[in-house]
Amino acid sequence: MPANRQKPAEAPLLGFAGGATRPGCMRRPHMHHEIELNYLPAGTMTYETVRGTVRVSARSLTAFWAATPHRVIQIENCPRFFWFTLPLQWVLGWSLSDYFITNVLNGRFAKDQSNPADEMLMKRWSDDFAANDDGALDIALLEIQARLRRMAKSARFNESPRDRRTNIVTGKHDAVAAMLAFIMENYARPISARDVTAAVDLNANYAASLIRSRCGTTLSHLITMQRCFAARRLLVSTQRPILEIIYECGFSSASRFYEAFGQAYSQPPGACRTMTRRTSR
Repeated sequence: MPANRQKPAEAPLLGFAGGATRPGCMRRPHMHHEIELNYLPAGTMTYETVRGTVRVSARSLTAFWAATPHRVIQIENCPRFFWFTLPLQWVLGWSLSDYFITNVLNGRFAKDQSNPADEMLMKRWSDDFAANDDGALDIALLEIQARLRRMAKSARFNESPRDRRTNIVTGKHDAVAAMLAFIMENYARPISARDVTAAVDLNANYAASLIRSRCGTTLSHLITMQRCFAARRLLVSTQRPILEIIYECGFSSASRFYEAFGQAYSQPPGACRTMTRRTSR
């Protein structure tokens, strides 16, 4: 996605959106709450994520959950790429395999082999968004759903975070990626910013400076946001009691959860669940 250099790590809800654009390297990671699809007609793009670095190749459809902080750090011979975003609750309702959904929601990038029809489809969907024709967009959504369901049957995923902590572009250990990966793996535990810096053996002040410069926020805030993302995923995909979700996602109290969730999504968790049910119907 095109980067907004003035925004902190969180980005507003994009909903069902897409188009074709010239890619650009991002100064800092960003995150939004949709499933994102990328397709490059030519060249490569390299993302930096909590799972290490991920190289997106030409003519290979890629899908990932954009709530995980990510940024483009390298572009090679790629004059433009196609991007599309899908509300998470829509994708959860498409009966994709548990294996596919679990890997994507755990921060891995799904990659599918080249399909001769993909570039034609991407151009058509991009034109539909540019025309802003509701009827055409309804058809595009059905085609995207069908393509994603086919992708879910054969997708490959990037490695576990334990397998990669080195930036393939610089060849160096990436402390920020390691800290974000630790948060993603341990947010359900009662961890603090101090626990994160200790896990990667960094001075607390230096780590805070790194996170501020790369993510535009603090470690404590990133921990809270990851807990909110996890809670929202359980709210929209299960009927489990909210109080049970609160403690499973690492919050120490219900009041802290409601405050953080409201700040992240501008609505209480009950309203989020109700909206999802209405959308499904």
